[in-house]
Amino acid sequence: MILIPRVALCQAFVELPSGEKNVFQLIDSLDRTDASTFNSISISNPITFVQYWQFVVSDSSRAYGSSVLPDNDEFPLFLIQELMHDSTYPAIAISWVNAIRYCRWRTFHEQDSSAIRYIYRLPKLSEWLYAYSLADSLSQIHIPNTDFFEWTLNTKDESYLSLDDFKWHDYFYFAAPTEKPLSLHRKVAIGHTNTHKERPLNWQMDFNYYQNDMYEHLCFRIVQVPISGNETSSDVNTTILKKWKENWP
Repeated sequence: MILIPRVALCQAFVELPSGEKNVFQLIDSLDRTDASTFNSISISNPITFVQYWQFVVSDSSRAYGSSVLPDNDEFPLFLIQELMHDSTYPAIAISWVNAIRYCRWRTFHEQDSSAIRYIYRLPKLSEWLYAYSLADSLSQIHIPNTDFFEWTLNTKDESYLSLDDFKWHDYFYFAAPTEKPLSLHRKVAIGHTNTHKERPLNWQMDFNYYQNDMYEHLCFRIVQVPISGNETSSDVNTTILKKWKENWP
């Protein structure tokens, strides 16, 4: 049985004010005491099937064929067709790679590729937690309670052998879809669903999600972030834009 909660979502982006916050303490059993500094960014609510369908039918998606559709093993075709016309369902069973492809398409769809001022991308784990910490004061932010996990931009840092010595931070590795080993493809998802996992209702992070796979309880939201004019910059936003121009992923 496929469980798909019907939720009303606000489609507009919400601007997060700049500030400092120790967002990693929002995750259980962490003793981190330092605060992170956040610049003002705009974050969406979970992308809906209607929004995602605009990418599916675009010329940009043709190179990927049917791989941009939700996994047929998770959803029968008739249900995909129904959901793609429903503006209230978050786009679930979309892989991390296809979420990135959606961001790439939307970035270049709205701007001239020779004069990019901003990009869309998945939120960093720290940004997602920052948005959650402001949800009570910014009522436009929809944070699902027990329905979904959400993709983040973060990659599982394989340099730590266990969670006992793991130091939470934003870590990124942009593996090509065919790159080996598969451990490089593990992405961080966050949520507190108990629909699909036997876990208590508190914020949980999960590293056992692979960027090319699709999961019926995973959705995604995006952030809009400005791009600096310095093409030699090594910041994550400029790095993503460079990779997109090289046709990644």
